[in-house]
Amino acid sequence: MIYRNRVKEALQDSGFALGTFIQNSSPENAEIAAASGFDYVILDMEHGSFGIDGLVNLIRAVQLGGATPVVRLPDDSETGILKVLDAGAIGILVPGVGTADQAAKIVRATRYAPIGSRGACPRIRATGHGMHPWRDHVEWSNQNVMVWLLIETVEGFDNFPQIVTVPGIDAVSFGAFDLSQSMGLNGQSEHPEVKAKIEKAFNLAKKNHVDIQMVLLGGTSREIQESLQRWASLGARIFSCLTDRRILTIGFQEAYANLASVQQGKK
Repeated sequence: MIYRNRVKEALQDSGFALGTFIQNSSPENAEIAAASGFDYVILDMEHGSFGIDGLVNLIRAVQLGGATPVVRLPDDSETGILKVLDAGAIGILVPGVGTADQAAKIVRATRYAPIGSRGACPRIRATGHGMHPWRDHVEWSNQNVMVWLLIETVEGFDNFPQIVTVPGIDAVSFGAFDLSQSMGLNGQSEHPEVKAKIEKAFNLAKKNHVDIQMVLLGGTSREIQESLQRWASLGARIFSCLTDRRILTIGFQEAYANLASVQQGKK
């Protein structure tokens, strides 16, 4: 085995896998997040401030911290998928998936022949730059590289009954905020119509034995715990919370508020 898939290990051992997001181009942030105990860290190339050159060091940092690196891509480009997997990502999260054909194309791009179309090169970072036997790498990758799809448009939810049956999908995630935009509800992620579409898709995923990767949007420990308990009771097993940007924002705002209250108390 070349790398560990901590997500699969966690699902087997405890039934749950926990992760977070990195959006800043800081390997230190990624290393700290991974070393904090998360099973996986999602490196966000869609909304994050880094490209492929920065991504390689972020993947290294996540692996050094002991977690599994998953990359949220900016689109479904086969070239993009190839490059992040060659760089050492163990999973991908692809945004804006709208059809079953698109989902099948994404899965094929993550698998080596004969079951897929992933480009083959033995001298890549994912093989230890050629130090790991190619045959072992192919076998391990085809069994362990995870495909997570982000469903976040009206098209995606309308076609979800077909999307979720595509072989090779490990998990799906639902973008409530983007869905509300797609529905003309302008960011009302808690709107009843948005919730109804997500709950219907959630149940379809469970029926088809596809895991659900839920993003817990709360900013406080209580909000995160309540959200996790709710979705876990419904059958979700993979959870992501916060981002490094959000955690830093909360931390700095709290630190300033504490200092400001002391200063005001002395006046």
